[in-house]
Amino acid sequence: MESALEDKEGLLPEAERRQGQAALINVAVFDSVKNAAIGPFMLFLLGLGATPFQIGAQAALVQMAPLWQFTGLQLLPRVGKARLHMIGRLGSVVPLAALAAVAAVGGSGPGVVWLAIGLNSLRVVILTIGATGWWPLLQDATAGGAVGAFFARLRTRLRAFDIVLPVFAGWYLGRHPSSQRFIALFVAAMAAMSVAAWLLRIVPERPAVPQDNGLLMRLGDALGVGSLRRFLAFISARTFVATLSTPFWVVLLTANGVPANAIVWFGAVAAFGNVCGLQRWGRLVDDHGSRAALAITIIPEGLLGLAFLAFPGQGSLLVWWAIGFYLLWGVFEGGYLMGQTRAMLDAVPTAIQAEGFALVNYASGLGGMAGGFLGGILFQQATAHSQHVLGFDSRTFYLTGVHLCFLLVWLLSTRLSGHAEQTPARRLVKKALDRVKPW
Repeated sequence: MESALEDKEGLLPEAERRQGQAALINVAVFDSVKNAAIGPFMLFLLGLGATPFQIGAQAALVQMAPLWQFTGLQLLPRVGKARLHMIGRLGSVVPLAALAAVAAVGGSGPGVVWLAIGLNSLRVVILTIGATGWWPLLQDATAGGAVGAFFARLRTRLRAFDIVLPVFAGWYLGRHPSSQRFIALFVAAMAAMSVAAWLLRIVPERPAVPQDNGLLMRLGDALGVGSLRRFLAFISARTFVATLSTPFWVVLLTANGVPANAIVWFGAVAAFGNVCGLQRWGRLVDDHGSRAALAITIIPEGLLGLAFLAFPGQGSLLVWWAIGFYLLWGVFEGGYLMGQTRAMLDAVPTAIQAEGFALVNYASGLGGMAGGFLGGILFQQATAHSQHVLGFDSRTFYLTGVHLCFLLVWLLSTRLSGHAEQTPARRLVKKALDRVKPW
């Protein structure tokens, strides 16, 4: 079965495609506003008294949300891609309003923490059901054009907001915010989702491919595509390893005295690193496919875990360490996301785009769910029995080990569809092998 990028039938007219791309970029910008407002949610939970296990459970429940796209797949043919996405964004406003009420009432303890976690998980579930139409809309809007150039333009715009908005949010929250300080952030997220839903009304879409088989049969057919199966294995492993680690950076930094506003600002630092190389990453995936970007970014992300072995205990040195860590992570993550996007679009045929992208979300969700729960248990144990392992704090030793697992994820990426014979990494390895052949 041919890939989505090779399917030239039924392309949108150029004018409609440009209109759709512009509208989708604006929708994503307001999604960035929502992300900036919801980004400090773990700080909200920690302020309510959340434990590392509850932080891990929060990450796992959020990652489980894509499993609800089974519902989205049933609704999409009847409702349409853009309208379903619009409904999901409007529906997410309700749990956001409930979260604002929780923040207004205040309080702390396990019951309040679990209530907040449940409301946020419900928000993500509703958004995710609507998001069944998101990647099909993006595929429709980029089919027949330069994928890397579009996503570089989109993500450059997003990262500009990701740099500015966390600075404002950190200033607003202050060093030790009360729960009431989060009310305005939740209200801002409600407004952003409402505007994004309004913008979706003008997004054009290609007609859905008529389906004669039932949903389970279509999912089975999608699993029969070899390129998609390889991508599912890759994305589930990558999400598993990422959720074993990333939710607990905030926990570790907070435990070592880093104030809330500084932690929010670290998100802006990561966004700045992310935007620095987006144009180059876009050209790289357009010219050489996905594997080059994945190799150049996943391997350094794994080795970046060694930085935890030099984790300072506290003070200004810790802040500078975190700035450097988040900056490097942002640079590599920008390239990774560009490579992942290209690999995914290559792997999912247009004829089964809704089912294919849903399976990608399922695989990512299952990997993230397992990583979140396991990471929460392991990190809580490392915190409760904070001892030194080979001379290092057990929590930093854990994070170092998890990051090194990214190297195994990179091995899975070498099996993905892509122009492997063209990549600089391949040429470098071949040149090195040619040098040692005489020996």
